[in-house]
Amino acid sequence: MKREGRLRVNWCRIWYMLCFFALGIIDQRRGSAPGNVQMTAANLTGLVIAAMLMPSLQLKRFRHVIYGIWTIIAAIGGSAACTWGWEHYLYRDQWVSAVLVIAVWGYLLLYILHLCVSSEKEAQILRRKVVNPFFWCMEALFLFMLFSAHEGYMPLMLLVLAGGFYLIGIPKAAREDFFQGMLNGIICWFFVQQIIAFGFRPYDYVRYRGLYSGETQNGLFYMIAYCAFLVKWLWLKESGRHRVWSWIHFFLAAGCVSFTLFTGGRSPLVGIALATVVVLIWYDIVWRKSFYRLLLHGVLGLACVVVTFPVVYGCIRYLPTVLHHPVWFEGEYNGNNVMYNDPWDSPKYISFETAVDINIGRILQVIGIDIRKWTSEIPGSAWVMRVYAQESGELEESGEQGEPGDTEENPFNLPDTERGNSVDVRKVIHVYCIQHLNWRGHAQRAGFYIFEGLLIEHAHNMFLEIGYNHGIPAGLLFVGIYCYSLIWSFRKRRLEGMLCVTFLLAILGYGMFEMAVVTGQITVSLMGILFCLAGEKDREPETAGESRKTEKEAVMEMCQMEKFSV
Repeated sequence: MKREGRLRVNWCRIWYMLCFFALGIIDQRRGSAPGNVQMTAANLTGLVIAAMLMPSLQLKRFRHVIYGIWTIIAAIGGSAACTWGWEHYLYRDQWVSAVLVIAVWGYLLLYILHLCVSSEKEAQILRRKVVNPFFWCMEALFLFMLFSAHEGYMPLMLLVLAGGFYLIGIPKAAREDFFQGMLNGIICWFFVQQIIAFGFRPYDYVRYRGLYSGETQNGLFYMIAYCAFLVKWLWLKESGRHRVWSWIHFFLAAGCVSFTLFTGGRSPLVGIALATVVVLIWYDIVWRKSFYRLLLHGVLGLACVVVTFPVVYGCIRYLPTVLHHPVWFEGEYNGNNVMYNDPWDSPKYISFETAVDINIGRILQVIGIDIRKWTSEIPGSAWVMRVYAQESGELEESGEQGEPGDTEENPFNLPDTERGNSVDVRKVIHVYCIQHLNWRGHAQRAGFYIFEGLLIEHAHNMFLEIGYNHGIPAGLLFVGIYCYSLIWSFRKRRLEGMLCVTFLLAILGYGMFEMAVVTGQITVSLMGILFCLAGEKDREPETAGESRKTEKEAVMEMCQMEKFSV
């Protein structure tokens, strides 16, 4: 007989937490490591997704002879493939990791086939999933990507991973542990990664990069962490228990906004703003019928951002001086970086005034506010812009050199576009991609020039990215799947739906202006997982009356059945 009050270790939740933590580490490696490590990290996503499905598997099935046969094939074939790739393939680690992913997912595909032909109840659920139109739309998306002019093997990997995750799925009994593990894993990833950045990454570049080589990637990291803290706050608040932990998560969410401000990233802030406004309106007004709650939460959130902003600056500016052991990524170092022998008050560090002028000013530029009217212009900063404007005569002359954008001498541009204004640059990129959409997409590295010396290789919009690279059918399918997933999430009035809405809206806001469909990036993993959960046929939304009647009861029952675990 179990003793009352004894802490119960939820190993399933811990397992899911470790999986999402691993996805976060892959995201960091994919965004900051050399090419070989980047591609290897992207492949390792397949192993993490496979590990995520472990609690869903009936392990007794692996005693069947077909798995023994596959073990022999994988051992012999995998060894031969690794030996050949080690001698003939340029990126050895990428090759070996790909072979390992094939071996592991071979077991899971056999498991799906083995279960499908059985007569058990799980087989009936599996067969219903197979005939679900959503499953075939999702697989069709990856098939269009696979056979597009863009080429590459990643769409095949995504086809297998997304299809396998959808068909095996997460059991309803483990769904609570899965989402809690997801939030806890992202939160642990935030603390571990940021603590390392506090120790070894000095603030010597005006747009804070943290543990990434790019400031926009670092902003995405804070945006994802913000979503985890926001949903965790709502989850704890709704349960009516652990109020101290609830408001700690609220305060940490505001801290993530302050971190994002120091990155100067506008796309992450758009994602944060979109998710916050919609989710709080949904929770406070639609769900709780209280405009006062919405106003209170908004004011408290802004106040917490104001309080945490100087605190965050103090942490990123002064904590790295304690160990004073700067670390750079490959190709990142230049003469302006802080060296180990520089004093703690070296002018190479970014001052608070400079950070505010450039980062906040860059963000306010989106809404047409020029902070330089109230602050002094900083010499040598990012505000110094060079305008490359072509006269109409030059444009007519360059028409003889082929289609605009094909060459550096004949760039694609719009009137009154400033090279240093990233808002204008994105407008040009989007117009070009829309004008050049076709049915089969474009080859890899098929970039275009918009200024002399400035080659653009990405659409900076996730929907245009899919449509431009892989063709109009793939782009339309991606838009449809995303919209369907959002609609499903809104119709689910439970907090599970709120989690899906928060992450999908944040990624949507970010993805409208940045690259959110890079393989290995955590946005791709999160979108794939949430798409699969949205498309399950047996997850029909309950009626509004039933939801209102059972929501509070379900939450109270959850609180009575298990202890809270971070």
